[in-house]
Amino acid sequence: GNTFATGNTATGVYTYYVTQTDDGCESLATMVTLTINELPVVGLSTFSPVCIDVAAFVLSGGTPAGGVYSGTGVSSDSIFDPAIAGAGTHDITYTYMDAIGCTNDTTQTITVYDLPVVTFDAIPDVCLNDGPITLTEGMPAGGTYSGIGVANNVFDPMVAGIGTHTITYDYTDGNGCGNTADQTVTVTDYPHPSLGPDSSACIGQTVILDATTAGGVSYEWYPGGETTATINVDSTGYGIGTHMFIAYVTDGNGCRGADTVNVEFYDCTGIGELTGVENISLYPNPGQGSVSLRIDTEKPMTVNIKVYNNRGVIVFEEQSINVANSELVRMDLSAQPSGIYMVNVYNERGRWIEKLVIRK
Repeated sequence: GNTFATGNTATGVYTYYVTQTDDGCESLATMVTLTINELPVVGLSTFSPVCIDVAAFVLSGGTPAGGVYSGTGVSSDSIFDPAIAGAGTHDITYTYMDAIGCTNDTTQTITVYDLPVVTFDAIPDVCLNDGPITLTEGMPAGGTYSGIGVANNVFDPMVAGIGTHTITYDYTDGNGCGNTADQTVTVTDYPHPSLGPDSSACIGQTVILDATTAGGVSYEWYPGGETTATINVDSTGYGIGTHMFIAYVTDGNGCRGADTVNVEFYDCTGIGELTGVENISLYPNPGQGSVSLRIDTEKPMTVNIKVYNNRGVIVFEEQSINVANSELVRMDLSAQPSGIYMVNVYNERGRWIEKLVIRK
């Protein structure tokens, strides 16, 4: 039951003789053999740094195989979870026991990087007809944007379409760790004014142009600079010929749309020359709207007919009428209100214009 220290620490086999003394009598010596074995040589490879969002993984690199890993974030089955360990540098110990029960261990460190802090400032709402927009709201700079309508970090409202869209900003730092942030952008439709078809009028006639648009809050016309929904135009200041008018309409969202229309002003005085035509008669004039137009020609030809109201809007049109010496064209204008209309017969050889009066 007695213990004693041999003082030997080096590996090897040591022999000791043990005796026992009782009442001055010493027993025969008993030989005791002590064997001191080498500890197992244990190695552990270095660990590469990981990002905190990496999935848990089984540790490896310890030799000889069959040992056990331990440390912060390490489970009993040698699985290391960066999220549990947290950002920072952690000790990982590998412990190995050999067949005779000798144990040794070694330690390496593993670094867990936190994710970069990524922000994405709000994107102002845009109009559908706004041009492509370079995205710069994500921080830190140097990341990439993705989402509907996004290409090469540029957002195109026309490609994205009307509605609210989510855009993602993805940034990867120098450690190879990435993070994202999202923002939404709303694309709003723009006003769609309609000025109607192109029109014609005689000198002295007034043409009413109407750009009234649902949701429109302000209007601007070019040329002229008027700011009303409707304007009256005549040949004064414009002269004979075709003139283009543009109406810009802005809605409550600040979105702006436009439409154009051409108005042609004629000098109707004495217009009655249509080469190859012997006679054109319009009757009854005045009438109630059921009108006949008789065309007599020297030889077959093709003509076109347009009838304009006093606003310059076409109320009747017929193209490519083949006249074989004589043709009677019946025009039903019975749905039109009382007023003065201009009947225009024309082709590449000239033009014939006559005033038509409808009375009901």
